[in-house]
Amino acid sequence: MILWLQVVGSTASWTALYFIIKHLWRFEPEPTSRIVAAIHGLAATIFSGIALATGPWPFTDPGGPNTPQQLATLSVCLGYFIYDLGWCLCHQTEGVTMLAHHMISIIAITRVMMKGFSGAEASAGAGGLECTNPLLQLRWFIRKAGYKEHFIYKVVELTFMVMFME
Repeated sequence: MILWLQVVGSTASWTALYFIIKHLWRFEPEPTSRIVAAIHGLAATIFSGIALATGPWPFTDPGGPNTPQQLATLSVCLGYFIYDLGWCLCHQTEGVTMLAHHMISIIAITRVMMKGFSGAEASAGAGGLECTNPLLQLRWFIRKAGYKEHFIYKVVELTFMVMFME
C-alpha cells in the first residue's frame, strides 16, 4: 500500500511541478513539459546512481529482491510516466510511438514493483535511459531559439549522441 502512495505522490509532484513552472514563468505547455522532462531525467539519474551505489549491483545479483532505494527510484519514474502520459493525451502532441513508450514503461515498472524483484536491473536501466534526457531537451530549446547552426548546438548534439550510443 505504501508503494502506491509513493507512486500517487510522485505523479502528483510531477503534475504540480508542471503547473508551478507554467504559472511562474507563463510558459506554453510544450516548453514547460520539456523542463519537467529534463528535471525527471536528472532525478532518475541521481536516484538510480544512489541505488547502484547502495547495491546490490545488477550484474552480480540479477533478480534479487527490491531495496527501498530501488523502489524509490522506480516510484519517481513511474509517477513521471503516468504524469507524462496524461500530458500527452491531454495535449495530443505525440504519436503512437511515444504513447506506446509511456504505456510499456508504466507496465514494466509496475510489474517490477509488484513482483518484488529485479529492482536493481530496472533502476539501473531507468538511470541509463534517462541520463540523456536533459540533453535531448536542451537540443529542443536551442533549435527553437534558432541556434541550430551554432557551435553550442553542435556540442550538445555530439554529447547527446555519444551518451546515447554508449
